[in-house]
Amino acid sequence: MFASMLRNGATLDRRALAVSWQLVDLGVLRADPLGSTWYLHTQPPLYNLFVGSVLRWSPTPPIGTLFVLYFACLIVTGLLLVSLGSRWGAHPVLAGTAAGVALTTPSALRTVVQGSYEVPLATLVVLALWLVQRHVDSPRPGTLVGLSTVLTTLVMVRSVFHPLWLLAVLALVAIARPVPARAVAIAVAVPLVVVGGWMGKNQVLFDQATLSSWAGFNAQRGVVAPLDEDAVAADVADGTVTPLATQAPWRSIEAYPDREPCRPDERHRAISRSTKGDAPREVANFNHSCYLPLYEESRHNATRLAREHPVDYLRSRGAALAIAFAVTPLGTDDPSVGFTGSRAPTRTSMDGVGSVVLLPVGTAVPMDTWNLPLLGWEQLPIEVSITLIAGFLVVVGRGGLGLVRLASAGWRDRAETWPPHEVTWIVAASAVGLLVVGAAMVELGENDRFRATIDPLLLALPLFLVGRRMTTWRPGRARGDATALDRPPGATIPSSSGTVDADGPEDEGPPAAGDRHPVGLQHSTALTRRWSVDEGPTATMPDREDDPTAAEEWDQIEDLYRAEHAPMVKLAHLLVGDWGLAEELVQDAFLRLRPRLNDIEEPGAYLRTIVVNLCRSAGRRRAVAERHRAADSGPDPVDPPPLPPELDEVWLALRRLPPRRRDALILRYYADLSTDEVARLLDTRPSTARSLIRRGLASLKKELEP
Repeated sequence: MFASMLRNGATLDRRALAVSWQLVDLGVLRADPLGSTWYLHTQPPLYNLFVGSVLRWSPTPPIGTLFVLYFACLIVTGLLLVSLGSRWGAHPVLAGTAAGVALTTPSALRTVVQGSYEVPLATLVVLALWLVQRHVDSPRPGTLVGLSTVLTTLVMVRSVFHPLWLLAVLALVAIARPVPARAVAIAVAVPLVVVGGWMGKNQVLFDQATLSSWAGFNAQRGVVAPLDEDAVAADVADGTVTPLATQAPWRSIEAYPDREPCRPDERHRAISRSTKGDAPREVANFNHSCYLPLYEESRHNATRLAREHPVDYLRSRGAALAIAFAVTPLGTDDPSVGFTGSRAPTRTSMDGVGSVVLLPVGTAVPMDTWNLPLLGWEQLPIEVSITLIAGFLVVVGRGGLGLVRLASAGWRDRAETWPPHEVTWIVAASAVGLLVVGAAMVELGENDRFRATIDPLLLALPLFLVGRRMTTWRPGRARGDATALDRPPGATIPSSSGTVDADGPEDEGPPAAGDRHPVGLQHSTALTRRWSVDEGPTATMPDREDDPTAAEEWDQIEDLYRAEHAPMVKLAHLLVGDWGLAEELVQDAFLRLRPRLNDIEEPGAYLRTIVVNLCRSAGRRRAVAERHRAADSGPDPVDPPPLPPELDEVWLALRRLPPRRRDALILRYYADLSTDEVARLLDTRPSTARSLIRRGLASLKKELEP
């Protein structure tokens, strides 16, 4: 990729950097990075500080250094995606392939050539998701503080990452996996001090407590521009809005003759110069102090017009969303000299890949009735990516499903019952929604550049889902091997949010009482089977001699039954606390195992997985029933029955533990399983299993204390 871009001229050019709206004048920035950043009001400061530091102090050529750093960000993003996919149970090869595809989108790479900040932002977004997953897998104070730092960095690079979104993500993660109050306080203090301090600085210097003063011009283009021209003119005539509503934003300061007289602020060249002196052509310096009243007036106009014409405003969001999924090639077959004075790159290999992967479809946004058409055109031709739209729907939909699953899992024992990957999906969906839907509420024109930040998520995360579905359907794969990512129908999910069995509907439960002998009775294909607690499985099989395959199959199931039935019943009893229910669940497990017996390398381990899943599902059903019974009838005044002689105080204490901790202790110390095997059965990472065991022992000790 790097070589292809160099070969086709798709490199970072100083002239592109000099005309970038995100940066103050390069000469001023290079001469005084700290002062220029301090007097920046148009947007958050970190990108200007980063570029200015490279320009001033880099020992190597600064433009080349920035280009290499951009690609370093791409590499880090890819590694983080591979790690995240592996944490979700995707095969490393699959995760690597998905990451590779996600990082070669022309739209994202084009921002490198333009000297914009989307690629570093993408790295920060993926790093934030990786830290979320790491924290919910194994909660640590340092991870939460690190996540807070990364989220704060995002907010301090681009204002579309709103501080309220930052606090909401921190709250979700801290609630899902609690850590000491001191760590939470530090994590919250980081954005409050940094973001709040910067906004306070802007209030003192510019009388505006904001992260981005030019948001008013964004609203002028995003809200005012697509409204009906006659309607806006009428509102100007009756004084609802000012005449600025009929003038295009992002022009030189002299292009607004009706503005109030303004004397430039001479405290620093970053706010006193009206144009960028280091640019190859005349480019306005939008950080000029005299733009501040124009920004505020534009914001006021946009707010008033959106309230006056809510239907037209909402209808115009369709154009913003269409542009959000537009794709722009990195190079062209007929390159010409562009706005910056540089020749555009020729078509690259990534353009060829993008035309296949992104499935672009040509369309046009009509603008003939707009108040301020973009570029003065009557329509804007774009190519919309079907793949990116599908990726957006998958990620947002999967995040919504995660919310439902967390709600169904309950609040009280959330540290054990909220599946880790669901929290990460919710955070991913919130970031995607913010960059696409949130941006579309106020922006219209550069929505595709906004979206380029989350291209790795739109492409990689759905591929993780699809690839995981394929791997879980491989013949001979045991259901218990499936882990955190969504499984297809047929995979078992040993989590408190629901257990799906490979051979039947979700939580279908044990056989009905009428189908059992003290031994149990079930039908499977053409064979009628009886299951005896004392004698093992027996059956009348008239075709046994005629069907050697069936005979061999039943021999295997009989051997497995005699070897595993008693230990499985004891394990189930420990998990559900009821001998009769334990017997039912183990019989059901054998019946579910039989159709896939020939595909499984370790039937005993597979059987144990089914038993644990059924026990946990039965426990959840019983807990729900008890809650409803308590709500309907109130507290039971009858004293509990006396404790059976074979049970002791430890047993009662164990039953009072949160389900996940109790199950972890039983599997580790009764079933004598390794931590890795406990993690597999509980559908979590080994580090989380160790944490559950450690917390379970501490809780058990506390329960036993007098």
